[in-house]
Amino acid sequence: MGYTLFNLYKSTDGGVTWSDISPGSQLLGVHGKISSIVVDPKNDSRVWITYEGFKKNGTSGLLNENIFYSSNGGTTWSAYFVSADNLPLSPTSKVVYQEGTNDRLFISTDEGVYMKDGPSVNWICYNKNLPHVVLTDLDIDYCNGKIAVSTYGRGIWESPLPDYGSGTSMDIPTKQTPLLQSKLTPQSCPSFLI
Repeated sequence: MGYTLFNLYKSTDGGVTWSDISPGSQLLGVHGKISSIVVDPKNDSRVWITYEGFKKNGTSGLLNENIFYSSNGGTTWSAYFVSADNLPLSPTSKVVYQEGTNDRLFISTDEGVYMKDGPSVNWICYNKNLPHVVLTDLDIDYCNGKIAVSTYGRGIWESPLPDYGSGTSMDIPTKQTPLLQSKLTPQSCPSFLI
């Protein structure tokens, strides 16, 4: 899969040919460009994409429909949110799938990090150990069991991943620690943020 500013493409022959699998009419009124894409590592028909903008809701304002999901490789798409969920009206810059979980997703927004487990109906704010600022990138460090974010003007931060299987309870330290100020040690894991 690949994308341009506004379109999403899929190749099933190693990149020789590409077909446009953009959400199409569901995006009527969405302002902004595609900001990220993630594919389920165990099922390449399952895809999530995020948009940096919002969807205009007639004359009543804006909707936070900027995360879309396809269960069939992009043939059809649906908004990946619930009308009463906890997401702020904020651009979404990245979506990350946590392997080894029940479809846990993390998203970075201009309001911080949010997470959603597959069966959960709502997104949960995950800022307890991260600054509440505009985020520019997000990734998972599987070797150390942490999530790392880069910010607009506040550096790079990390936080322990929540213990999966504990519901919405997150064992997160209350002290904020910038990654660049913490003591780093050599590891056998590759770097994940550049």
